[in-house]
Amino acid sequence: MAKVFFSYQQQIEKLVKEKDLLIADEEYAKEMLKRYSYYSLISGYKDIFKNTTTKTYKKGTRFEDIVNLYEFDASLRELFLKYLLRVEWEIKSLISYHFCEKFGENQVAYLNINNYNTSGKNRTGVQKLVNVLNRYTADQLIIIT
Repeated sequence: MAKVFFSYQQQIEKLVKEKDLLIADEEYAKEMLKRYSYYSLISGYKDIFKNTTTKTYKKGTRFEDIVNLYEFDASLRELFLKYLLRVEWEIKSLISYHFCEKFGENQVAYLNINNYNTSGKNRTGVQKLVNVLNRYTADQLIIIT
């Protein structure tokens, strides 16, 4: 079923009248809906504030509470991403170093299935990895030439 379009004002009215959400500053609410979208704010963060039996917001829930939770969550994701990327860089560096230490400087040694542990269940996964790497490097050669 297609969703019905609601203007920002209609979205605010629905939240106030049908969902019992407190909105003290409608201009602020419009700006936040423009910035983040109704779906991202309301659909993504409503559950913690909702009364499960009435499907309305718990008494005293403010629009600002939802925005604050959304922004906190976004900041937390950015922080985690920052440090996850650092871990990823270090792991990639260590893998590359140890792989080259063991198999030399040959730039395509990672495409040789014999340079991996292919015992037991590993064989299928390693073969898939090498196939993906072969396709990726072939695509890159086409782009470069």
